[in-house]
Amino acid sequence: MAGDPVDRGAADAADPRPHPHGDRAYEWVGSLSARRARLSPDRVAVADTAAGEEYTYADLDARANRTARFLRDVGVEKGDRVAVVSRNRVELLDLFFATAKVGAVLAPLSHRLAERELAAVLGDVDPALLAVETPFEGDVVDALERADAEPPVRAIATDADNAWRTLESSLPADDSAVEPTEVSLADPHLFLHTGGSTGTPKETVISHGAIRWNAFNTITAWGLREDDVTPMVFPMFHTGGWNVLTVPLLQMGAKILLSPEVDPVEELTPGTYTLEPTDGPTYEIIVEDTQFSPDTAQNVATNLVLDEDVDILFGGTSSDSARRLIDTVVDETDVPYLIGPAADAGITVSDEFCHPLAFRASEHTAMDARAGGTYVAENFDIDTVAVFASDNAFGQSVAENYTAVLESQGVEVLEPRFVEVGYSEFDGLFEEAVSNGASGVVGGFTASTLPQFLTSGISFDVQVFGGFAALLTTKLIGGTIESALGEGFTEQDIKDAGLGPFTSRYHWNQYENPINEEFRQMHVDAYDIVPDLFSSGTFTAASALSQAVTESGSTDGADVAEALRGMTVADTPKGADGYTFQGHNNQAASQMTVAWPVPTSDEFADTWDAPIMPGEPLARLDAEDVMVPEEDASCSL
Repeated sequence: MAGDPVDRGAADAADPRPHPHGDRAYEWVGSLSARRARLSPDRVAVADTAAGEEYTYADLDARANRTARFLRDVGVEKGDRVAVVSRNRVELLDLFFATAKVGAVLAPLSHRLAERELAAVLGDVDPALLAVETPFEGDVVDALERADAEPPVRAIATDADNAWRTLESSLPADDSAVEPTEVSLADPHLFLHTGGSTGTPKETVISHGAIRWNAFNTITAWGLREDDVTPMVFPMFHTGGWNVLTVPLLQMGAKILLSPEVDPVEELTPGTYTLEPTDGPTYEIIVEDTQFSPDTAQNVATNLVLDEDVDILFGGTSSDSARRLIDTVVDETDVPYLIGPAADAGITVSDEFCHPLAFRASEHTAMDARAGGTYVAENFDIDTVAVFASDNAFGQSVAENYTAVLESQGVEVLEPRFVEVGYSEFDGLFEEAVSNGASGVVGGFTASTLPQFLTSGISFDVQVFGGFAALLTTKLIGGTIESALGEGFTEQDIKDAGLGPFTSRYHWNQYENPINEEFRQMHVDAYDIVPDLFSSGTFTAASALSQAVTESGSTDGADVAEALRGMTVADTPKGADGYTFQGHNNQAASQMTVAWPVPTSDEFADTWDAPIMPGEPLARLDAEDVMVPEEDASCSL
């Protein structure tokens, strides 16, 4: 169950949580919508920005009552799973509240999955009922055939033609209160899937207790109030769509702006684009959406190579997709691949993934650990460190790399503790770590878990360190700090709380040089925000490609790859000649910095939407100090 920590070194260890979720049934556990309807019936809970409609808390509970009656009418019982394939719509909230009332489990599935992946997760879920938004009916029909599944299906109608009877037409008229099924905090309520870190997405079950405690912690950490309003920026098939924003705000009686689709860069849609520089060749750029899916990435890359005859593959924010492309498309077609900014160290360090035609121009997690871990070990009185991380590829990579670096510096590292998505009770883990002598803690988490981790970390006398990441995670860190320390917090307040220092792979204020200044201004002009590490990694990769084409005098993939090997990239955000591709693994080596988080200065207040930013660099670590030595890596080209 989500919320239960996984100790790989001590599987039989006692549950460290101070208040484990019990099996005792309570009527109130599944009654969130009814409770909010009693407390604030007329307050607007959800604004559907696409439809231009608003729903009060009384409306939501009434809709949930109708939906709950329907679920019981079609035979959905306690513990049964109700799957839904849809964009963000109010019907997802209806099903969330209704499954809570009847004790069922809601399984939102990504509408971005390829047919084979969707079939696999449908097989995992084995739904007693399936709801499908109209645009995705064709994909679901094919997936059901592949999965050999025949659940009852209802359409969430957004188009005129529907393959199945609509959910709305199936609901009874009676919206009075329903008798709730008694459920416990330990009973499951959400059945989510990961992004597919090693192929097919893996299931994660989240209990009522984990959902509620996460909401309470988020409310406390962020200082949420009933008059707060926020847009829903996460897809609701992801934990971020429920645990980061939705449930905490609904718990408080706040307002959510619901949009079916969120496209942060509307201009960058799939299609073919032509760039005509003043000098050099004309570039034809074919953009395809991988949907953060390894299967989809493989499919679109194969089509690009076979049907479009591309010379170079470029991009891949997802490390899992990058791994898949190297292992399949690149290896089978001999088309070079410029990766940026996928950050898994193994892509260029491990012989399982590195490839003579795969090049990465951005930093990776081992560089992060070797910079920040070394600095903390050498400059802080820390003898023992605990590592807490997500039980996925990212978290495991963070744990592995920080453990190796810290132990090489003579620091004892306790057995890493891995927790599932939705874990919220970090106090028990911190108490255990402190009792075992830990004076430092490294966290390997993404946006959905950071607030809970940091809230606990601030309460204990330990040094919490790791890496600065993208805007979203920095914003969450800053919000947690502001809630804990109060508005007007200072740099000294952050230091006294034991937060930092952190490694910066790249941030706009860490490198003062003409190239970075121009890059920063161009980014602000285009997007009204300063760049973060994702923008920097892509910039460096594009600069390397352009330079390789110029130096080779060719756009042929083999010629470009030959030029990239061992090349020093002239124009980079870290300055002239800021990156050099290592000959043994095609990884670009570069300098790293370590900095304290500080309150965002007035200079950047309008172009950096986060309460904190990196301060002046404490140290600059040269490339040779942060790269994995060739003798310590299994990759050798």
